[in-house]
Amino acid sequence: MRSFVITCIIFLVMIAAILNNSLYINRTVDELIATIQSTDPSDFEESQIRLSGLQIQWEKEKKYVQGSVSHLKIDTVSDLISSLLIYNKHKNREEYEKTAALLCAALEELRLLEKISADNIF
Repeated sequence: MRSFVITCIIFLVMIAAILNNSLYINRTVDELIATIQSTDPSDFEESQIRLSGLQIQWEKEKKYVQGSVSHLKIDTVSDLISSLLIYNKHKNREEYEKTAALLCAALEELRLLEKISADNIF
């Protein structure tokens, strides 16, 4: 009986950790997407500051996100943020908008990996 109780406690701790991680990933993705969508590339200096802040925030969050997300997805987001900074610096609005859309999609993919569903479990 004692081992059953210990097993149940470990199971509940695992479920709590999974739910906490899911909430963390969703909150982080929401913040990053909100920053991208609220950045206006026509205001060069302001957008450069916001995008630099976005990159710094991503670098801080990345070390926690990589515990549950593949490095390929993380590298994709990192590369797209770097590309966004470059396109903004060179004032290439068309490529900036394309890359911003790709970055939002890549961030949404991070959220999908944490969605609790039968597909993700099996």
